[in-house]
Amino acid sequence: SVRALGSRAVLAKARGELARAEELHRRAIERAESASDLDPITRELQRSNYASFLVESGRPEEALALLAS
Repeated sequence: SVRALGSRAVLAKARGELARAEELHRRAIERAESASDLDPITRELQRSNYASFLVESGRPEEALALLAS
């Protein structure tokens, strides 16, 4: 599920597995955007979590672009 992928991404980041965390964040967003029955709050939460990851990874421009899209 989208939430499970997002949770796994957060855990991967906490373990220092940054490449894996990014992959999971991207997959969560892809699924969230393609799921027509997903509530908008969950969809935006995934985008927000990934944006936070990007900022913490020193990529604030990417985070802003993600949130602006």
